[in-house]
Amino acid sequence: MDGPWAADVLYFQYTPLTVEYDLELDAFTVARADIHPPGRRHRLRLSILVTDREIAVEHIPLEAAIARGRGVLERLVEAHRGSAAELTADQTRAFDLSGRRIR
Repeated sequence: MDGPWAADVLYFQYTPLTVEYDLELDAFTVARADIHPPGRRHRLRLSILVTDREIAVEHIPLEAAIARGRGVLERLVEAHRGSAAELTADQTRAFDLSGRRIR
C-alpha cells in the first residue's frame, strides 16, 4: 500500500481491495499522503475519505472515489506543506471528496 516518495511526501496507493475503513466516520480512506518536512521529526497525514452513504446512496464506485481522491489530495498536499513544517507533534487531517475538512 505504501507508494512512492515525492520530495518530502510519502503517497499511499489504494485500490478497491485495499481501502481502509474508518469506523468512527463510517467512511473509507481512498487517498493518503504523509508530509515529512526536511529536518523535522513530526509528520502531517492527509487522508481523503468517502462515506459509506456516498458509495451506497450516491452510487460512487470505489474506483471513481480513489481517482477523485488522488486529485483532491494533490491540491491539499500543496496547500498544507507550509503548515507541516511548523508542527510540534504528528497530526492527521481528514477531508471529504470535495476537499472539505471533516476531522
